[in-house]
Amino acid sequence: MSDAPQIAAITAALTEVLPTLGFTPPEKINLREIPFEGAAGFGTPLLLALAGQSKDKYPDQSSQVIAQTIGAQLKAALAGHPEVGQIEIADNGFLNFIFPRGDLLAQTLQQIAAEGADYGRASVPQPGRVMVEYSQPNTHKGFHIGHFRNAALGAALVNIYRAAGFETVPANYYGDIGTHVIKCLWGYQRFYKGQEPPKRRGTFLGEVYTFAESKYAASEELKNEALKWMTTISKYPETKAESELGKRLMSHLAAERISLVPTLGKRELWDNITRAMRYVMAQLPLLEDEDATMAMVAARQFDPETPMWQFGFEVLDTFKKWEAQEPELVSLWEETRQWSLDEFKEIYTQMGVKFEVEFFESAEEEPGKAYVRTLVEQGIAIQDQGALIVRVDEQLAARGLQPADKERYRTLIVLRADGSSLYSTKDLSLARKKFQDHHITRSVYVVADEQAFYFEQIFKILELAGFAEAKDCFHLSYGLVTLPEGKMSSRKGNVVLYFDFVKEMLDAAWRIVKEKQPDLGDAARAHIARQVAFGAMKYDMLKVDATRTIVFDHDEALSFEGRTSPYIQYAHARACRILEKAVNELSATPDVTLLANAGDIGPDELDLAKKLTHLGEVTVKAATDNNPLPVATYVYEVAQQFNDFYQKVPVLKAEDPAALNTRLCLVSATRQVLANGLKLLGIDAPEVM
Repeated sequence: MSDAPQIAAITAALTEVLPTLGFTPPEKINLREIPFEGAAGFGTPLLLALAGQSKDKYPDQSSQVIAQTIGAQLKAALAGHPEVGQIEIADNGFLNFIFPRGDLLAQTLQQIAAEGADYGRASVPQPGRVMVEYSQPNTHKGFHIGHFRNAALGAALVNIYRAAGFETVPANYYGDIGTHVIKCLWGYQRFYKGQEPPKRRGTFLGEVYTFAESKYAASEELKNEALKWMTTISKYPETKAESELGKRLMSHLAAERISLVPTLGKRELWDNITRAMRYVMAQLPLLEDEDATMAMVAARQFDPETPMWQFGFEVLDTFKKWEAQEPELVSLWEETRQWSLDEFKEIYTQMGVKFEVEFFESAEEEPGKAYVRTLVEQGIAIQDQGALIVRVDEQLAARGLQPADKERYRTLIVLRADGSSLYSTKDLSLARKKFQDHHITRSVYVVADEQAFYFEQIFKILELAGFAEAKDCFHLSYGLVTLPEGKMSSRKGNVVLYFDFVKEMLDAAWRIVKEKQPDLGDAARAHIARQVAFGAMKYDMLKVDATRTIVFDHDEALSFEGRTSPYIQYAHARACRILEKAVNELSATPDVTLLANAGDIGPDELDLAKKLTHLGEVTVKAATDNNPLPVATYVYEVAQQFNDFYQKVPVLKAEDPAALNTRLCLVSATRQVLANGLKLLGIDAPEVM
């Protein structure tokens, strides 16, 4: 990317003449494109700033009058600099530099033609090395449209950072261990053992997990309901049988020292509930009362000997096997983990997403625990009811970094009471690893906005521990993708899975392309349909601010009207078609070397050319904002302005060869800018639609 050559010339000339008038040139001269339609030039509010510095020299004059005086002096001083164009002093204190329309258009189109696919990219590398961690799917779960948004957002940011001049390292962090994995492995062994579908094995594991989670949740709920029922008959019996049963139960619990306090650990509580219910079941036949039958019916739904009751214990036993690294379970984990990873690789290939670094939760567990021990040694992490926690606000207050009565970061658990790790355990050590092993200067986390507070805690704990690079860690928060009926959940199974999502979009795109291009062969139609479908999916995720929640509407995303990818892609295809027709029908190709003879041009041509000059600055803004939205908005505006130009200005029916060439060069430049902008978003630019 490079600024318009006129800006560089104006800046150089002002820097040269300002000292001759007694002014120190500012570090940066703010030059803006003149906002009037059909006007070619740049303006600066410099005169008002200089007027403020000259109040003592002109004590009786207003700032506006002083600005006019200084403007006249500058205009005279710049008389020997024809490269700055015609100078005008506006009433509002702006100093404007006006250029012939043809000159501005020619220089813009020549620059785009010369730089080609590099137009809009930084010509000078920026200091530093940025790592963007994104996607972060969990193995043993399905990849859904929420994951798609994360991947689309992260990949676009990588493209934008690189285009803005930053060395960028795309990284992925796979959740390959944890509660969801254990439940999936249990579910597979319990209900699906030996099954291995020929394809979509990762998706199959997601289905196994959802089924296993439903069984586990039902088993847990059964025990909770049993506890409620026993509490009710003990405290608030409604029949003589319930009263007698409740009394016997309370005596038994006291005699056997069985506690049913909900704050017990899950395994201990469940064991105690089971012992209590077994006693209840044994007592039921001994009851002699006309209401005893009702009590029996109520109790038998909580029979501890049923498979449903035992499911919860089986999952807890699977956790124990994992902690003991039982070979059969570890082998199953390795095999099924690879099923997920293979499917992720297929998805990333389809999306055009590539990673240079891959992290795995399983590899970060022990380093995370070691780092927590360091936090304990530093007095940052302390024990609380067996767990290790960090009371962040107390730590800040002790260092005088925050008032003692202020609560901002609260408390974060960094290791469970049983010694098992949490996300925080691993994220703390991984944050350090990224900087130390990969020599980065900035770490960006693309993670849903639900984790915003969590990352604030993580970064603040790292800062407390003396990790200087904590200030260079940044959480890029994004909103979720929802169903019309609400938030998706892998546990509940109400997710739109990636392959279902893609198939629906591909089928719809195929029908649209077939309607618009009935003569295309199947292979060509399938190729274009894929470009359109993936473009629609990605753009719909990127065209709104990253923090906004999306309710995806595939009909709207595939529309050729409005702010959609097909609308933008169609503008690119239209430009390609115009250039193809020019060759086939007129034997004409755009030649930017002839633009110097174009003479003056119309306002529609100039305004489109002016729009094309902004790709570089928009890219820098997107990189600065850590948000692809400016690029997504810009390419739509270019497509919109190009379509307006196409409707108003005859291209192939231009009145003379010079006008034809100018307009073909403009079409070619627009095609290039659209292609470059779409590429930043990870979207293809079809030549035919």
